[in-house]
Amino acid sequence: MVVSNTDISRNVDEIVRALGKPGEAKRKEIESEFARYIDHGVPMEEARRTIMHKFGGATLSAQKGIASLQTGDMDVNVLGKILSVNTRQVVARGENKTVYFGFLGDETGTISYSSFKDLAPLNLQKGDIVRIEHAYVNEYNGKMRLNLGDRSNIKKEEGKMEMNIPAPPAAEAKEYPLAELKGGLRNVTVTAKIESVGQRTVETKTGAKVVYFGKMADETGTIRYSSWHDFGLKQDEVVKIEGAYTREWQGMVDVNFDERCKVSKSDKKIEASTKTIPIRDIEAKGGAYDASIEGVVVDIRPGSGLISRCPQCNKTLLKGQCKEHGAVDGKPDLRIRTVIDDGTGTLNVTIGRELSEPLIGKNLEQCKTEAQKAFDPEVVVDHMRKSLMLKPMSIKGNAKKDDFGLSMIANDAKPLALDRAKLREKAENMLENMEAI
Repeated sequence: MVVSNTDISRNVDEIVRALGKPGEAKRKEIESEFARYIDHGVPMEEARRTIMHKFGGATLSAQKGIASLQTGDMDVNVLGKILSVNTRQVVARGENKTVYFGFLGDETGTISYSSFKDLAPLNLQKGDIVRIEHAYVNEYNGKMRLNLGDRSNIKKEEGKMEMNIPAPPAAEAKEYPLAELKGGLRNVTVTAKIESVGQRTVETKTGAKVVYFGKMADETGTIRYSSWHDFGLKQDEVVKIEGAYTREWQGMVDVNFDERCKVSKSDKKIEASTKTIPIRDIEAKGGAYDASIEGVVVDIRPGSGLISRCPQCNKTLLKGQCKEHGAVDGKPDLRIRTVIDDGTGTLNVTIGRELSEPLIGKNLEQCKTEAQKAFDPEVVVDHMRKSLMLKPMSIKGNAKKDDFGLSMIANDAKPLALDRAKLREKAENMLENMEAI
């Protein structure tokens, strides 16, 4: 196995940290010693143990208490109790992956964890005691998180074992504008206008439960909410919610609250924000819910025009094949896949048939007829390019960031009537910035 300089440097960093940061001279001595062991073919783990012993440190793989963990710790071993287990689906390197996440605790404290490693065979439950080896610690949303990668091991401890977990300190109550919320916050207070109310039944460990959901807005933005208790929420009412908590997925934050929270009506007058968001701000956050953008169409991407969908799952067919249901008789559809540039960044946008038809001035049947007459479906894409390329657009939808970049499925898309005064102002600002450079 070839060991890179990066691997050596990372291992030396861990040894130095474990020895209490003994100084630069000692670090160079450790680095030289480690490189010598590797040059002589000593396995990396053995080299680490020998050097730690030589310089008077404990073995790096020794078990740690959660309270002693620090951001940047590598090769971490802990024994802890599972406090919660959750899963979510993500796209990584073009593949669908299941991520396991939750909280883990021991007698010293608690920490959130995340695992790309498949934990399904363990059938982990709340209260299980587990031994984790070769994990690492990073920072997520300003807090430490224990991560399990491909080389990590996790084993459920058999037999009865008591472990008293200290209660985490209560978060200080704080009121936030919706635009400033991020995932992982607790004891949150918000005052917002309820813009929609729906309900669904979900299965929980204690049985079926009704969840009330929708979107709420204030002067700074719009956000999703989930209420695990019937507070009698009504559309267009302004409410103050105290004691809520937040979750984040693909850059979109949800406000969650239940019977332990206080929800009261408010006399505050709220005009929901209609301002547009620069694409660079969405990129920085990793996504946005119900975001409005304005920009210019700079590309009509492959996959635009006439497409066929599976009649069972509605997914796009590729050469008459559905990934889930095989060869099927597809149903025709129309869509635009475009790239919008607002001067601060670019965003891939998918626009469905209902919004596409008025944008190009033709409906699905007209597009099918033209394609059949020309014996070429590309005539529809050509028409889209002539209709939309370099045209300004106003688009609204949920934006998310994955391995393929920043994307949005539009729930509203309209041509943008440019204000000449605004254009002049933008041009003057650009010239000022160029002069400053």
